[in-house]
Amino acid sequence: MAEYMSKMDSALLMLSTILYLVRNEQTKVKDEPFEVPAMETIDNDLKDVIEAADEPIVTIVTEDEASVKKTVNDDVEEIAEANTEETAASVLILTRADYYTIPSTSQLSLDTEGHCLVTGFTVGREGFGNIHFPGTMNVANLNLDDTVFIGHKEVTVFPDDINKPPLGEGLNRPAQITLDKVWPLDKSSGDTIRSPDKLTNMSYMEKLERANSRTGARFLGYRPETGSWIFKVEHFSKYGLDESDSDTKKVAADMFKAPSKCEVKMKQSECPHKK
Repeated sequence: MAEYMSKMDSALLMLSTILYLVRNEQTKVKDEPFEVPAMETIDNDLKDVIEAADEPIVTIVTEDEASVKKTVNDDVEEIAEANTEETAASVLILTRADYYTIPSTSQLSLDTEGHCLVTGFTVGREGFGNIHFPGTMNVANLNLDDTVFIGHKEVTVFPDDINKPPLGEGLNRPAQITLDKVWPLDKSSGDTIRSPDKLTNMSYMEKLERANSRTGARFLGYRPETGSWIFKVEHFSKYGLDESDSDTKKVAADMFKAPSKCEVKMKQSECPHKK
């Protein structure tokens, strides 16, 4: 850079000298010799200035300096992540790895009044299902680790009724529940029955409706492809499907019981080929 500035000053000085001599030509003594720099010299100097200006300015960074910069950047990223986690932790508590919220905990923050108002808050567990709360609610200070448990074919919120808030407060409010992978088992093979036709023949959807009716929930639908059982509740306790309940046993017995002697005799008497 210093060399570039020096060449630039030299070229400007020569140009200024030529202009001065031209303007003051009448004052010069004709016999006094004066050497004007050759145009080739001026051209070369200007060319050097231009080439110097085109050269990129390179900053040489040593290995130690690069290591320091990388360490600083890593520290900045770690601080940012820590601040995000701290902010999320200050809003609500959720530390179980397979549980999640929508919006995610990293997107939650407190307002100036210490509230965190969310519309359409959802808490779920990967591979099991989710609970969706329509409307707007304050999720600040919720402890989801102690209150929300989503398992296979069941969901429990507030396992300890003593700590359950009044209806309409916290998580004790109307919600839509989706439980995934809800399929019956084939008792002979132990495999899940997923065929829509077989499930229809088993009246499995009706069984889920009866389970909802017994707990005061409202059945919304069932998707055999994913085994998603969807229903709505007005408040929270424990909701799910008990495979050993009397309804289940009755349905299974009606489907697979052997015919009685009376039924066998009736069928034989109705046979058109009997002589």
